[in-house]
Amino acid sequence: MSFPTEITDFLGILDESPVGVSVSRRRDGVVVFANRRFCEITGLAREHCIGHPARRHFADDAQRHEVVRQLREAGEIVDADVKFFRVDGSSFWSVLTIRPATLDGEAVNLAWIYDVSKRKQAEQAILDGRALIRAMLDSSTDGIVLLNATGTILALNAAASAIFEKNGEDLPGQAVWDHLPESVAAPMRRGIEGVLAGGQTVESHHAIGARLFDVHMHPVVDAAGRHDRVAVFSRDVTQVHQRRQQLRKLETALEQAPVSVMITDSHGAIEYVNRAFVLVSGYSEDEVLGRNPRLLKSGETVASAYRDMWHCLSSGATWQGELCNRAKDGSLFWEYATISPIRDDDGTVTHFMAVKENITQRKETELQLVHQATHDTLTGLPNRVLLEDRVYHAIEVAKREGGRIGLMFLDLDRFKIVNDSLGHVAGDQLLKVVADRLRHTLRRSDTVARLGGDEFVVVLTHFQSSSELAEVAEKIAAALDEPVELSGHKVHVGASIGIALYPDDGDNFNALMKDADTAMYRAKQKGRNTFCFYDSHMNDEALDRLKLEEALRRALVRGEFQLFYQPQVDLQTGLTSGVEALIRWNSPERGQVSPGLFIPVAEESNLISMIGWWVLEESCRQLAAWREDGLTGLKVAVNVSGRQFLNHALVECISDLMAQYQILPNQLEIELTESTVMAEPDRAIEQLNRLREIGIQVSVDDFGTGYSSLSYLKRLPLSTIKVDRSFVHDVNNQSDNAAIVSAILGLADALDMSIVAEGVETEGEEQHLKDAGCIKVQGFRYAKPMPADQLAAWMLRQKS
Repeated sequence: MSFPTEITDFLGILDESPVGVSVSRRRDGVVVFANRRFCEITGLAREHCIGHPARRHFADDAQRHEVVRQLREAGEIVDADVKFFRVDGSSFWSVLTIRPATLDGEAVNLAWIYDVSKRKQAEQAILDGRALIRAMLDSSTDGIVLLNATGTILALNAAASAIFEKNGEDLPGQAVWDHLPESVAAPMRRGIEGVLAGGQTVESHHAIGARLFDVHMHPVVDAAGRHDRVAVFSRDVTQVHQRRQQLRKLETALEQAPVSVMITDSHGAIEYVNRAFVLVSGYSEDEVLGRNPRLLKSGETVASAYRDMWHCLSSGATWQGELCNRAKDGSLFWEYATISPIRDDDGTVTHFMAVKENITQRKETELQLVHQATHDTLTGLPNRVLLEDRVYHAIEVAKREGGRIGLMFLDLDRFKIVNDSLGHVAGDQLLKVVADRLRHTLRRSDTVARLGGDEFVVVLTHFQSSSELAEVAEKIAAALDEPVELSGHKVHVGASIGIALYPDDGDNFNALMKDADTAMYRAKQKGRNTFCFYDSHMNDEALDRLKLEEALRRALVRGEFQLFYQPQVDLQTGLTSGVEALIRWNSPERGQVSPGLFIPVAEESNLISMIGWWVLEESCRQLAAWREDGLTGLKVAVNVSGRQFLNHALVECISDLMAQYQILPNQLEIELTESTVMAEPDRAIEQLNRLREIGIQVSVDDFGTGYSSLSYLKRLPLSTIKVDRSFVHDVNNQSDNAAIVSAILGLADALDMSIVAEGVETEGEEQHLKDAGCIKVQGFRYAKPMPADQLAAWMLRQKS
């Protein structure tokens, strides 16, 4: 397209313009002119601009359509931001102005473009920065509000809007006081005034509803350096406060807990201990912080417990167990500990916590119970339970080492006499003395145990021959034979000792005990206060005792017992004044069994009470039978065992028998041994008084063989003293016996008791007793014990 000269000159002027200029026909939008700057901006050569539609320069069709719409409506475009394409395909922002004009009679659009890409980039950067700042502020969990000096909200983030529970876009320009309770607004006013006046940060804490906030107010400086605004940062610390309260409760609970609590780091350094720990251990908190818990180690806890503990903890598991620790003052205490690893959010063990209950008292109680269960209460020696355990372990060691074990069974020889005559208190004291002497006689490696009563067991190891055991037995016998001072009396007891060997005599505890017991009985038969090694034939004797006990039980059922009666003669008249009932056993299998054989077995097996009741009833029945036969005026003396005498049913039983058989009280007399009467004097006095109330007289048999206390004897309601045959024997020739008999006669006279001398066999003995003033006698010189029918005939002959 060619233009006149004046137009060409005008276009030449435009070509030098620093602004991009293009001219396009209005009717079709084809570019008819583009200056040099326009071509530079678009990157197109002039020939590629002229003759082509201007619309191809627009980068956005929507913008192009908007430009066309505005041209149609307004006829021009003024300073519109439009994005254009360059020839390389890149885009740029331009400020576009289009005005209508006529060029050589043709309606055209004159377009001016300014490349404002850098400005646009700067503006976008500013916008992006603001958006980033806004995003950062809105992502903060702290509420942030910008206020002016009057408290007007200038800006705030999303968290602040949530605190006010209002739309954040509606709050700028409003006074912050209108959205706060007065209890918060008033102190915040004072805080803002302080911030603006002093330029310092002010901190405060406020409650808004059920929520708690930490508030920090900071001065904001303008370009002139003045403090004209305040930035308020509010942090919701409700949960933090609740957690702090929970932690305080937890800390209070830990401090007041009755159990000891310790927390260490992963390397075992102590970081925390509570008050219970301090009280139990004696260490203050400052003394243990940073130290290892091994400072409590006592050396009493078995090493396996620590190995098990660290195995559990190193595997991440919880360990529980008992520890014996040592306090600061050196005392020991027991704890039941639960030690657990503490992990962080990643599961890594960072700490260990030990919760320990002080079980010292419980442990001491357990040890006491164990000691009580395994030791004799009176002497403190091991009992049968512990003895069996020690023998078991000794046998195991002997099996491994090829060694031997000696087991000694000890039975005190005269303990029953002491216990019966001086009482149980003296008997207990004697057992303590025996236990103490055994401890001092034996080695510490040997075991001394008490089975009960007067039975002791000694277990010896590490000896070369049985002769060494014999030497030990002799030492024991010698030690126990030494007199013991009891209640003003010097008592000699001694012991019978039976010895069994492992593996010679038995390979287990029960076998050794049985064999040693058997040997002990043999030692008693040999004369007491001696020892005897086990021999296999001794089992036959033990078996005989067992069979004898079984036969005794059958004899009671079968009625194999019979009473014999020995007369008691009045030396002045020569007539029979009474009889003593003596039991006899006629066994179909054994024949006549001596009382000296079966009475001890009956006493050991507790059959003596049953036999005693039978003797009482049979004596009463026989008195009734004699009465029916015309034989009157007899008194029957019945021997009663200690067990039967102390039975509260005795008096009622005698009363019932007298009523049943119509027996008068003066026809029946109870005979007791001196040791039975003195076993429990107070109980004996009570029982004797009850017997006296029903008219029954009581005599003391074997007087002088025990340990009678005259202080008790004078209080006992006794009627007769029977002088033991050991003092009557050859009394006319033995001055000692004569003196004893004389003393007993004098004592009886002083106590207003009658005397019966037992075992009179010779004329010399009779004459001596008669001259000494003894009235009644009993013995073979007059008659042996005889059945009831023979006694009746004997008495008829005596009268004739």
